[in-house]
Amino acid sequence: MLNYQLYERAAEIITRTNNPSISLLRVELNISLDEAEQIMDYFVSIGFISDYHNGNPAILKEYVPQPKYLKAPPTPPSKLFDFDKLDGHSFEYLCADILRHNGFTKVMVTSGSGDYGVDILCEYKSDSYAIQCKCYNHTVGNKAVQEVVTGKIFYKCDKAVVMTNNYFSKAAEETARITDAYLWDRHRLSELLLVAEANGFDPNQYKALS
Repeated sequence: MLNYQLYERAAEIITRTNNPSISLLRVELNISLDEAEQIMDYFVSIGFISDYHNGNPAILKEYVPQPKYLKAPPTPPSKLFDFDKLDGHSFEYLCADILRHNGFTKVMVTSGSGDYGVDILCEYKSDSYAIQCKCYNHTVGNKAVQEVVTGKIFYKCDKAVVMTNNYFSKAAEETARITDAYLWDRHRLSELLLVAEANGFDPNQYKALS
């Protein structure tokens, strides 16, 4: 999870340079593409900058820190729903449903054999995603990142993602940084579930499958 100070530094860089740029944040803060996009998405959500997905984003107003959100995010739904009791197959379908209720389209769970390390194929806006799901009782290593990056190439997708109920090893984080893969850990998964629940999704249907 990105810390409060990183958002503050990012806002200062954007204000000083008048340049809401993902590449600028990556260079100045030495962060991954995924982390830079998380920061930019937050800045868009609070009205600090315009939507950067369409190109040429601009500063809309002075940055006002919101420490209550950054220092104490909402209680993750995982406190209420136990991801850890799902088997791998059920976890994949849970993740697919969560994505559907977060605005992802053409969501498809792959067959499982010969999937080149990809469990879910989907689209969001103009980007296509290759996603690997890992329901582990330990941290996810860099092998998962390597596999999904290969799968992204095979399926000709724009972005590679590993989703997990757990967290990632340092090696996995470094591999993701080099390959521009996205790592969605337990906290990120919980945030997505929170949105899905607000859009009518009930994860408890998966309890019988655990």
